[in-house]
Amino acid sequence: MRLLFRLTVLILFSAGLGISCNAQFTIPTLSAPLPDQSLRVTSSPLAIDLTQYFSIPTVKGPVVQFNTILGLYNAELYTTAAPINAANFLSYVNAGSYTNSFIHRSDTSLGVIQGGSSNIISGAISNIPTSAPVALEYNLPNAVGTLAAARTSVLNSATSGWYINIADNTTTLGPSNGGGYTVFGRILGTGMTVVKAIGALPVYNVNSGQFPQLPVYNYNSSAGSLTLSNLVIVNSITQIPAFPTATSQTSVISFSLATSKPSVAQVALNGSSLTLTPLTLGSTDILLTASDTNGNTAQGSFTLTVVSNTPSITVQPVSQTITPATTVVFSAALSASSGTTYQWKFNGNAIPGANSSTYLIQSAGTINAGSYTCTLTNNAISLTTNPATLTVINSANPGRLINLSVLTLDGPGSQMLTLGFVNGGAGTAGAEPLLIRASGPALASFAVPNVLTDPTLTVLQGSAVIAFNDNWGSSAANINAVTSAAVATGAFAISPVTSLDAAVVQSLPSVAGGYTIQVAGNGTGIGNALAEIYDNTAVYSSTSPRLVNLSCKQNVPTNGLLTAGFAISGATSKTVLIRASGPSLTTYGVQGVMPDPQLNVFNSKTVIVGSNAGWSGDPSLTLAANAAGAFPFSSSSSKDSAVLVTLAPGSYSAQATSVTGTAGSTLIEVYEIP
Repeated sequence: MRLLFRLTVLILFSAGLGISCNAQFTIPTLSAPLPDQSLRVTSSPLAIDLTQYFSIPTVKGPVVQFNTILGLYNAELYTTAAPINAANFLSYVNAGSYTNSFIHRSDTSLGVIQGGSSNIISGAISNIPTSAPVALEYNLPNAVGTLAAARTSVLNSATSGWYINIADNTTTLGPSNGGGYTVFGRILGTGMTVVKAIGALPVYNVNSGQFPQLPVYNYNSSAGSLTLSNLVIVNSITQIPAFPTATSQTSVISFSLATSKPSVAQVALNGSSLTLTPLTLGSTDILLTASDTNGNTAQGSFTLTVVSNTPSITVQPVSQTITPATTVVFSAALSASSGTTYQWKFNGNAIPGANSSTYLIQSAGTINAGSYTCTLTNNAISLTTNPATLTVINSANPGRLINLSVLTLDGPGSQMLTLGFVNGGAGTAGAEPLLIRASGPALASFAVPNVLTDPTLTVLQGSAVIAFNDNWGSSAANINAVTSAAVATGAFAISPVTSLDAAVVQSLPSVAGGYTIQVAGNGTGIGNALAEIYDNTAVYSSTSPRLVNLSCKQNVPTNGLLTAGFAISGATSKTVLIRASGPSLTTYGVQGVMPDPQLNVFNSKTVIVGSNAGWSGDPSLTLAANAAGAFPFSSSSSKDSAVLVTLAPGSYSAQATSVTGTAGSTLIEVYEIP
């Protein structure tokens, strides 16, 4: 008679197994960064779905959890590759058939552990009741870490039994072995560490061969007969969700959190939902940890800032001094821009139709001189800006563009550094003296790395070459002209005269289409180069030609940026339209454009004086572009960017970079607005 409480030990098969396997590393992953959040102190609670930021890579099918006396491990079921066998296994799981079952086989030579055939009921070993056998579905190999259906030598005989491959049985249990064995799942994360621990237990032949390869737990052969307490019990196998829900008791991933300042906000987890409830002004750092069944973790953090309910003005209009018949722009912005309305006032009186964040006055005269304010209103508050004074004066030295400079990586082909300019202006005549330079070696004294060792400079009108220079010290006349112009314009000195930098001084008349400057390495050189153009007019008058448009086109690498510096000279402010084009360039045959250029404009103190990411069909930008003769953007929804701003004399820089970090060609332009 077979004992129910004591199992007679017959033959010791093996002990202390050390089988190695490659675990399936489907562990928690931070799939997207958690964005910083800002809430007003009286905002409603904000719920964040954590399943949008954490994931278990490649897991698509249902997951079951094995709860054994040696630990927990999870398995994904392959409902596509083995739909019949996966559904069959789930039917036993959902019926609770595997509750209090045990691992009855550990085949150390084959490298499998097997269960699902017997359980313990009322202290006795019983066979698990089975349903009708299911068909073989051999579609996947018996690789390490896979879950498969146990069967007899009969092809379609699988019922409740299952096994896990600790070794690679791709060939051994493949089609050549009686048609193969159905793989219907895989072990997830580092759960194979538990499976391997079971496979490493000593194995005995028990009860006259009923269990010839029985793994036993916590047993010493000198202690006497085995008992049921020595069996490797599978307490349960249950289907579980990948992420916790409000009602689930367990899941593959569980979440925990820590917050640096609990007084700022109440931070709570409910399943996979993180709820933020603001309490008081301040900031708190929130750390989220996603853990799986076997202790693998992924972490993400973000900052929550709780701000005042009262919006504040973030952009104040700036007082300007201009000459008659020129354009001026005033701007204002509120920290809570959504739903904000604007009303501009002149000397305290509302200006009809002046209801946007910018107020554009074209051809302003003395009649427009005075005080300007803007009242910004939303559902929370109404605020009025500080007054900005517009002064209109006659000046022989009006504000104007005098310089463009671009420092970037220069190379052959699409990487060639190209500048463009248009000179002239209404009422002007004659030619404009210009200093044009392409510096490489001279940059070494400014600690610029990887300089273009031998730049060449070409000035073109259309396809015609107007001027060319390889080495600026190639003639005494060029040395004298370039040196004198550098002193007059305030450009840094190039030395020695034997350096391979390039420079020319040219007096150029206004022509339709303007001019193009190309900077290239002598041969196929690649390196950082600085291209510059300076207005070298000695005595400026109202009829002197000036720079009315400056541009730079360059292929910007991934996560790179293009920066163009420009300067405004004179005694008055100047309104300029600054653009960063990408998508609209395709209209003109440019390939590989930057799809989403963002434009930031800085003053000499690196303070942003204008910013835009997508021009959105702004009517004031269209008016300015038409006034300047700029090519139109392709549509109001294009991702090209533009800024219209009135700037006092000084140095500025325009910076273009992709919102998404995508590489591509972009064009920065600076237009004077008359």
